[in-house]
Amino acid sequence: MTEKRFEDFGFIRRGFSAHPKIDPDNGDIFNIGFNANTFDVYRMTKDFKLLAKNTTKLRVPQSIHDCCIAGNYLIVFECPVKLDIWKFVKGNFGPKCYSADFNYGKTIAHIYNKENL
Repeated sequence: MTEKRFEDFGFIRRGFSAHPKIDPDNGDIFNIGFNANTFDVYRMTKDFKLLAKNTTKLRVPQSIHDCCIAGNYLIVFECPVKLDIWKFVKGNFGPKCYSADFNYGKTIAHIYNKENL
């Protein structure tokens, strides 16, 4: 891959995970991008050309950390994790700014068809 700046991928306007998944069937790249109230799911070619994108609303502002490929599906887990935005803004990026809060509900598995998200 050639080196590019984050802005060079015009379809990425907000967050982008450091944990992309490569489809073993065709080499396509899947990734997620976390935003304040939503997260984006991307399907790209190995040359980072956008094939599909889906934006999903979060139940509460929180972090979506990773995703996985399972057969013909991409799965993203929305967990009952509370983000203390003030600690995060002040630079406490570690575990101190997160806590489990089951008042948010149970874990939700967002399941997307790999082909078209």
